[in-house]
Amino acid sequence: MKSIRIALLIILTSLPAFNVGAVRSHAFGREINGLLDSLDVVLSHADGYLARKEQRIESLRSTLARAAEPEQRYWITRDLYEENCAYDSDSALYYANQQYDIARSLGRINWQDEANLHRCYLYSATGLLDQARQCIEAVDSARLSESLFVQYYENLLFLWTHRNQYLDDIPAGEPYSRDVDELLESLTRTLPQTDPRYCWFIGWRALESKERAVETLPLIEKAMAGRRYETRDDAKDAWILSRLYDKAGDSENSIKYLILSSIADVKACNKEIASLEELSSLLYKAGEYGRANDYISYCIQCANSYKSRIRVGRLADLQYHISKGYSDQNAAQARQINRYLTVLVVILLILTVAIIFIYVQMRRLRRSRRQLHDANDELHSRVSELQEVRSRLNEANQRLTESYSSACRGVEALTLTNEAKEKIICDLFSICSNNISKIDDFRKHVNRLVVAGRYDEVRELVKSPEMSQSELREFYANFDRIFLQIYPDFVADFNGLLRPDEQISPRRGELLTTDLRIYALVRLGINDSVKISKFLHISSQTVYNTRMRTRNKALVPKEEFTDAVRKLGTANL
Repeated sequence: MKSIRIALLIILTSLPAFNVGAVRSHAFGREINGLLDSLDVVLSHADGYLARKEQRIESLRSTLARAAEPEQRYWITRDLYEENCAYDSDSALYYANQQYDIARSLGRINWQDEANLHRCYLYSATGLLDQARQCIEAVDSARLSESLFVQYYENLLFLWTHRNQYLDDIPAGEPYSRDVDELLESLTRTLPQTDPRYCWFIGWRALESKERAVETLPLIEKAMAGRRYETRDDAKDAWILSRLYDKAGDSENSIKYLILSSIADVKACNKEIASLEELSSLLYKAGEYGRANDYISYCIQCANSYKSRIRVGRLADLQYHISKGYSDQNAAQARQINRYLTVLVVILLILTVAIIFIYVQMRRLRRSRRQLHDANDELHSRVSELQEVRSRLNEANQRLTESYSSACRGVEALTLTNEAKEKIICDLFSICSNNISKIDDFRKHVNRLVVAGRYDEVRELVKSPEMSQSELREFYANFDRIFLQIYPDFVADFNGLLRPDEQISPRRGELLTTDLRIYALVRLGINDSVKISKFLHISSQTVYNTRMRTRNKALVPKEEFTDAVRKLGTANL
C-alpha cells in the first residue's frame, strides 16, 4: 500500500506543471503590473472622461453662440480649438479656420500666425503634410512673440517628426533627422527653464545620445515631481521621459512612464495618442497578447475618431500582428491542454489499475483478519459460555426487579387516578346537587310570590339577569377549577404555542380567561364553535372571532394550531 502511494507520487511530481508562462511572458515586475492594472481601470472609465470633455466643449459652444464682439469670439474659438486639437480634428480645424477669419477681419497678424500654427498642427497630425507645410511657411518667424516663437518651433518639430515617420527617412540608429537636430539645438539654447515646454524640448534634444539622455533624466524627473498624470502636457512629458529611459537602457522605468503617459492620455481624452500604441507593441513583444489587443483596439478607435491617416494604417498593421499572436497563443494553449488531457487520461488509467490492485489486497487482508477473528472466537467460546449464562441470570433478575417496580408504580398511579376521579365525580355531583337545590329554592320562592299575588315581583325576578349571571360566574369558576385539576399545566403549555409578546394571562381572581376556556373545550374534544358558544353561554360569533384572533398570534401554522392544542399536556387523573 505504501509503495503504491510512493509510486503515484513519483509519477505526479515528474509531470511538467502547466505553465501559462510557456506561451505568455511575465517579465514585468510588481510595480509595472500594478500600473497596468491602473491603466485598465482608467480605460474602463474612459466614457466618463469623454462625457466631461463633451460637457466642457458644449459649454464653450454655448458661450460662443452668445458672444457678439469679434475679439471675444476669437478667444472662445481659440479655447474650443485647444479642447478639440487632440480630440476631434474636424472640429479643431473648423475653429482654427474661424480663428484665422476673425484675426484677418481685425487685421491682427499675430493672431493669424497663431491660427496658421494651429492648422499646421492639425494637418500634421492627420497626415496632410503638404497643407501643414504651407501653413507654417505662411508664418514669418522673425515677427513672432516669444510664446508664439516657441509654439512655432514646437509645430515645426511636430511636422518634421511626422514627416520623417511617414517617409521613413530617419538615418539608422538616429532618433530624428539632421534638420530636427539643428532645430532642437537652436531652441534649447534660448528656451528658459521656467517654460512649461522646456521638458519636452530638452527631452527631444537628449535623445541624441545615451550620455546626454542620462544627464537630462534628473532634470526632467525633478520638473515632473508631483504630477498627477491627468493632462496632455503630463502625457507628453511622461512619454519623452520614457524615451530617455529607453535610450539610457532602463527598460523598467521606460515602460513605467509609458504607462503613466497612457493614463494621462486617456484621462485627458487625447485621441492623437502615441503612448498606448507603443505600449501595445511592447506588450505584444512580451507575449501579453490580451492586453495588447485591448489597447490597440482603443488606439484604432481613437485614430478613426480623430481621422489620423498616418496612424490608422500603422495601427491596423500592428493589430494584425497582435491578433495573429493572440490566435497563435490560444492555439498553443489548446495544444498544451490536449497534451495534459492525454497525460491525465494515462494517470487515471494508472490510478484505476492501482485501485483494483488495492481492492484485491484489501479483500485478502479482510479474509485473513476474518479467519483470525474466527479462531479467537472459537478459542474463547468455552470461557464466554459461563459468562453468558451468568449474564443471562443477572439480566433475568434485573428484569424481574424492574417488573416488580413497574407494577408498584402502576398500582400507585392507579390509586392516585382513582382518587382523582372520585374527587372530580364528587365535585360534579356536588355541583349538580347544588344546582338542583338552587332551582328548587327558586321554584319555592316564585310559588310563594304567586300565592301571595305579588306578580310584579315575580316579573322583576324573572326579568333580572342577575341570578343567571351569578350562576354563570359560579359555573365558570367550577369549570376552571375542575379543568385545571385535570390539566394543571394547560395555561403554560397553551402560551408556549403563542408568540412571546402575545401571551395570555388570567386576571387576578380568575383561573382562566374566555380565550383559554374556549381552547380548554377544544382540548376536551369539543371543536364545534356553536357547541362551545352554547356551553359557555356566549355568541358563536364571539367564539369564531376569538379563535381566529388567537390563531393569528400562534407560532405554529394556523391550520395546525387546533391539532397542537388537542395534544397539550397530560391528564392528571
